[in-house]
Order: sequence, then structure tokens, then C-alpha cells
Amino acid sequence: MKKFLFILLLISFVASLWPALLRHHLEESNRQVEITLDYDGVSDLCEREGLSVETTLSEFQKLGVSTIALSEITLEKLHQEGKIVWLRGEDLPLYEKEKKLHDLFKNISLPSVVVLVSDKSIKPWLSKALASLFGGEEFRVQEFPDGFIIPGKWDDVTQISLGLDPDQAKPLAAQHFLINPRISNRDDLDETKLGYLLANVLSIPNVRTLIFSGLRNEVLGFDHDVGKVGEFLRLHQVRFGYVEAYESARALKGGDELAQKMPDSVVKVQALILPSLTRLDPEKAVETFSLGVRERNIRIIYFRPFLVNYGGKSVLETNVQFLKSLREDLERNGFELSPSRPFPLLSASRFSTVIGVTGVVVGTFLFLLTFLDISLLWFCIFFLGSLALVPVAHVMHQENLLRSIFAFWGANLFPIFGIVLFSERKPLGFFNSVLALLGATLFTVMGGFLVSSLMTDNLTMLGIQTFRGVKAILVAPVILAPWLAFVYQRGKGSARSFSDWLRKFVEPLREPVQVSHVVALLILLVGAAFMILRSGNAVPEGAVPEWEKSFRATLDTTLAARPRFKEFVIGHPFYLLASGLGLESVGGVLSLFLGGLGQADIMDSFAHLHTPLRLTLLRTVNGIWLGIILGAFLRLIVGRLTTVNREDRSK
Repeated sequence: MKKFLFILLLISFVASLWPALLRHHLEESNRQVEITLDYDGVSDLCEREGLSVETTLSEFQKLGVSTIALSEITLEKLHQEGKIVWLRGEDLPLYEKEKKLHDLFKNISLPSVVVLVSDKSIKPWLSKALASLFGGEEFRVQEFPDGFIIPGKWDDVTQISLGLDPDQAKPLAAQHFLINPRISNRDDLDETKLGYLLANVLSIPNVRTLIFSGLRNEVLGFDHDVGKVGEFLRLHQVRFGYVEAYESARALKGGDELAQKMPDSVVKVQALILPSLTRLDPEKAVETFSLGVRERNIRIIYFRPFLVNYGGKSVLETNVQFLKSLREDLERNGFELSPSRPFPLLSASRFSTVIGVTGVVVGTFLFLLTFLDISLLWFCIFFLGSLALVPVAHVMHQENLLRSIFAFWGANLFPIFGIVLFSERKPLGFFNSVLALLGATLFTVMGGFLVSSLMTDNLTMLGIQTFRGVKAILVAPVILAPWLAFVYQRGKGSARSFSDWLRKFVEPLREPVQVSHVVALLILLVGAAFMILRSGNAVPEGAVPEWEKSFRATLDTTLAARPRFKEFVIGHPFYLLASGLGLESVGGVLSLFLGGLGQADIMDSFAHLHTPLRLTLLRTVNGIWLGIILGAFLRLIVGRLTTVNREDRSK
């Protein structure tokens, strides 16, 4: 039965290569990266340095900038730019007398704001925008030769979004820039205002990708009209720029829902928030953006120019050098600076779901057969029942839930299974220890491909929908695998019943435990917990020392894919040490607790589905050969210390 299941598992693994190859093809065929320039930032730069906006934009365009991000306009912003002024209460009588508008002002019954338009060129657009936003008769805007009387409280009126000024975008279009509008969501957004803002987006020449803005970090229409916004953007072929969040608290509200409405029209955006930008020098900013492009499928780099100079250069030269360095780095890694495009639609098909479910179920029974005697009948019942869940989940619209459950179970199962299967009670030579490490890694990689088969689609590739339970992946193999391997090697052979196996599982706990063993185990677990806390994109400040950051940068430069420290510095060397000591020794079992971290981290890499598959495989390979080298030194040092200790005892 075991041979049959191993063959079936191998078939499932080979079949999972097909969706993996499809994903790889999409990742490798979409290498266009777009730099979008914040227009307000350019304006601030030019005002500070006394430069021409048009000339500066042309300079940036030569360096690869293809799109401009235009922010929405409010009355407050127009006031700050000197294009309009308010008439305060004390100013009204004087203006009224001078312009002879007594009857007009006398009829103001509601709270209103009187606006004078200083820049007459914007008055036609402003008239049209206000008429669209205040279409009701009761709250109708009154227009007079010099401006408008707008109904509402001053705090509310000045913050109303007027959308984008098409006349502001026309010169940019004439310079052959594409436009990425930036719009904020607001509490006062009703059907009329929403309709105006969406129509305004279409009125912008060369409109490309809508990137939402605002301190509230919400998509337009959140939380009742997100579906309507998605249908509009999809119908008019306007793309959705999903800004990556490094912290869950800053995640774009409504972004996941909008992305689900238009999965083949989403482009991942990376932006450095202003506090980070002021702390980063251009060289570090290049590293940050490049890493996002290479490892997280970022395709739009949102760049707000630096407003400080570095290295004795002027502010303009600082930004020019940054863009040159960024372009060189991206091109060196095989990317092209040009207008970005979304990934073609890719969804987890029924075929890939069946592949993943089959592999996980077969792997589960193989794992159970290691410990228990299970009849073929039980396997058939469970296997057919699991496959029957696929059409049931489809009918109930719960395919994502089904795939997530099996992916989570498989991601924890295969690293544990590999460690248990290739651990030995007796010490192994170095060559056989390396073979054991490769065997355990093969099982982990098989599980990684099956998880990828279950979860691969556009939104997971972009990191919008993430794998749930990444932290659990880093815990379960570290805690459970060494103990299960120890129990298995201690009592070879399958148990006749679950109760018999459970008795074997807890039997070692009845033996006396030395204090030194507990202390050593606690030290190992605390170290493992620290490494787990450092996992993920958002790492606590100070968790990674400067020397490690420098070493990482060196590995990034030297290797095509930098392996993770948890693999080649800790996991793999300690796995080789555990194999050399054997599980009949306390040192071997304790070493395996850290050895399991390497396999867990490999699976963690596969679970980060937004990382290109090619990069994950290269990272795994680099981690293996570096881990083997460090493992050889670790075994040599431990062997030397053990020999010295024995000699001292014999004296």
C-alpha cells in the first residue's frame, strides 16, 4: 500500500508542476515596471529650486518616468495655490457695496461659502464641477461674475473633492505622459458625487491607473459602493493600482473587495511614505524599490521626489542620480522601464484544486501509515470524500475556503513528514546526513508545489490575498517534528491502534528529565521564537542588526537569490548536526528542534505566493549548499569539543 501511495504522491507532485509552470510563465513574461511621478512633489521641488516644471518633467522622462500621478483638487488646495480666495463675514459688506450685489447676498439663507476666483482660466471647469456636485435645486450653487456662493458649512465645503482638472492634465498628455489619478474617499460621498468623480476620471486625457489616496486609506465608495466602482473601472478599462501596505493597520480598506471585482486589472504599487522617504538616502531607496519589484511583483513604483540634497549634489541632481541608479538596478535584474500592465487572469482551476487535494490526502495517509496500521478501505473512503468536497465547494461558492484548508494542512504536514522520515536513531556520517537533509527538503518542496497548485491566482501572486497561517508553518515543524521523529525512531513499527500510538507518543515524558536538558531546550525555543518574530515584511525596529543588513546586501549582490538566515545559518547546519549525533542522544533531539526551522522556512518561502517561483527555488538551492558548508564546520567544532571533553574525563 505504501508503494502505491508514494507513486500517487509522485504523480500529484508532477501534475502540480503544470500550474507552477503557468505561474512562472506569467511572472517572466511581465517584466515591465512603471515609475509614476508625484506631480505635487515635482511642483514643490521646482518651486524650491526655481526650476521649470515642464523642463524638469522632460528630464525625468528621459530617465524612464512614463506616468504622472495627479492628485484631486479641493477648494482648500485652490486657495493655498492662490487660485481662489474666501470672502469672510467681515469682507462681505465691503465687497457687496463695491460690486453692487446686495440682492444676491441678501438671498443667502443657508450656511454658505463665498468664493472669488482669482485664476479666471479655471472658472469654466470649476463651474461645471460645482454644478455636477450640487445638482439639487435646494442646494444649488449660485454663480456670479467673480465667483460662486456654495451652500454648506465652511469646513465641509472646502474639503469637497472636485476631482482632477482636465486642463491641468492636457500639458502632461502633450508631453506624452500617461496619467494616474489619485482620488480620496469621503463620508459625504453620495451617488451624485460618486458619479461625478468617476466621470471626471474618464475626462482626463491618457488616464491609466487609479491609485486611491487620503489619510483614511480607503478605496472610492468604501464601504457600500465598492462593487459599483469596480464595475465602472472594468467597463472603461481603467486599472486599479493597489498600494502595498507594510503594516496590516495601513492596509487599503476595500482594496481586497475591489481587486476581486477586477482581478485581471490590478497592478501592485509600492510607495515610500514621507517619513520613510526623509530617513532613506537615495541608495537605500533604490534597494527598497528594487527588492519590491524582484520579490513581491511590484509593477508600479510611486516616486515622490527627494526634497533634500545628498552627497553634495543639488536637489535635482539627487533625484536624477536616484532614477539613474534605479533604472540600472532594474535592468540588471532583467526588468524594463515602460508602462506597466496587469498579470493576465489566472485562477486556481478545478484541475489544480484536485491535484492539490489529492497530494495532501495521500501525504496525510503516508504520514499516518508511518505510525499506525490503516486499512486501504479507510484511505479510499477519505480520499473519495475529499475529492467530493471539490464540486460541493463549487456549488456553495466556498472554493477558496476549501483550498485554504488543504493548503494550510499540507504546508504543515510535508516539512514534518520529511523530517520524521529521514531522521535516524543512530549517528550518520556526513555524506548520509547530507542525503537525509536533501530527502527532507524534497518532501518540503513537494508540499510547496502542492500548496502553490491550490492557491495560485492573480490576487495571491500580487500578495493581496495572503496565505493564512504563515506563523503556524514556522512553529509546527519546529515543535512537533523532532518529537515525532524521536518517538518514531524509539519504537520502530506501526502501532495497532491510535490509543497504542498515543501511548508511545507520551511514554518518553514519564522518564526523568535533567535540568540541563530543559534549560537547553528553552534556549533553543527562545532563539527560534526570536527568528519567527523577525519573519515577514514588517520587522520590529532594531530586530535586524546593521552587520546582518550589510551581509544581506552582499548576498543580494553576489547571489541571484539571497537565502534566508533561518535556513543556511541555523536550520540546515543543525539538521546535519542532529543527524551526526543521532536521536538516541539528547543533543541530537535538541539540535533537531533548530534543524526543523530550516524546513519550516523553506515552506514559508513557498507560502509567500507573491514571490516569483523561480526566486523561491533559487533561494532554496542557495540555502542548501551554504547550509551544508556551515553544517560541516558545526559538526567539526562539536566533534572536536566532544573529543576534548572525553579526554578530560578519562584523565
